Amino acid sequence: MITTRAFSSISYAQLRLVNTHIKNGGTFLKSARCPQMMNEIGVKQACNTLFKHDIDALIVIGGVGSFHGLQAIKRYWQGQVIGLPGTIDNDLFGCDKTIGFATAVHTATRAIDKIRDTANAFDRVFIVEVMGRHSGHIAFQVGLSCGAESIFSFENYDSVHHEIHLRELIEQIRRQQKKRDASYLIILAENLWPGGASALKAKLESKGQIESAICILGHIQRGGDPVSEDSVLATQLGLGAVESILSNDDNIMLGYRTNQLSKTSLKEAVSINKPVDESLRIAHKSQLTDYLK
Repeated sequence: MITTRAFSSISYAQLRLVNTHIKNGGTFLKSARCPQMMNEIGVKQACNTLFKHDIDALIVIGGVGSFHGLQAIKRYWQGQVIGLPGTIDNDLFGCDKTIGFATAVHTATRAIDKIRDTANAFDRVFIVEVMGRHSGHIAFQVGLSCGAESIFSFENYDSVHHEIHLRELIEQIRRQQKKRDASYLIILAENLWPGGASALKAKLESKGQIESAICILGHIQRGGDPVSEDSVLATQLGLGAVESILSNDDNIMLGYRTNQLSKTSLKEAVSINKPVDESLRIAHKSQLTDYLK
């Protein structure tokens, strides 16, 4: 939040205070979901706070929910609003990557590499569920990084063909087990398979007599020190947000696309679907990638 007076009086000491947090994960602002923002009364209360403190501009770092809240505030408050994409899901249109995505992928990859060690030791089938809300960006990035034999995500699975997906998976596992003694790693996007990882494990056992182990990574993906890519991206976008305010930009989200700072309306950022890059899906299905697994 910025006021004209506050911006002109920012001291070096205050900037240094922020600088010490660049290496830390999470949010020292203690920001989180606010149930009151789900109704009009709560939104108006937030706007009254902005009026009370003479706020001229509001910079919000977050994902789809945060930006919906920012749009709601804009209905009752006429200050400038700038959104910065900050979500591990990487599901906001108008940017190649969101703040936090690279760190989440790195964290998940390191965890799964350890799981692969165990799986290799006992020739086990492992189902690893990763986060991502309703997108498969983490699933595909992590799956390719770990050399997963199967990736199930919103881009390559649909409930209509559920039994076909299951039958093909069982056939693939059996084929690999006949070919060589080896582990088999399944990366599963959350909110995808009916009943989740436990249901998939049960189906593999009942339909294919295949034993498997489950690991749900969960909120481990949301914490930890940021990788340098995220620290740089956050710094670039933070600087861009201040410059945008000084240029009188409003109601936009900033993001980097093909290494260029871009501006996208908040409405488009949350309403236009951002699919997983087709090249990642092709890479996972290619014969060369299959040979290397």
